[in-house]
Amino acid sequence: MVATVTGQVLALAGIAIVALLLTRVTRLELTLSCVLCGFLAGRGIALLDFDTGIRAHNLEEIVFYVILPVLIFEAS
Repeated sequence: MVATVTGQVLALAGIAIVALLLTRVTRLELTLSCVLCGFLAGRGIALLDFDTGIRAHNLEEIVFYVILPVLIFEAS
């Protein structure tokens, strides 16, 4: 269980680092780079048939408690 969570956290951190590098290289805004990296990572995960551990019943909590606060902070 701990190894799975650690792997997921490292994968998310890696995607965030790639988004930051993409921001510097392409001179896009950070939010656009994050969306682009998230989209590409989602497509890559689907192609690799990688199980992220996220299920549909957890998605609402992830959006409201993880993604939405970050978006509100960035908007302010």
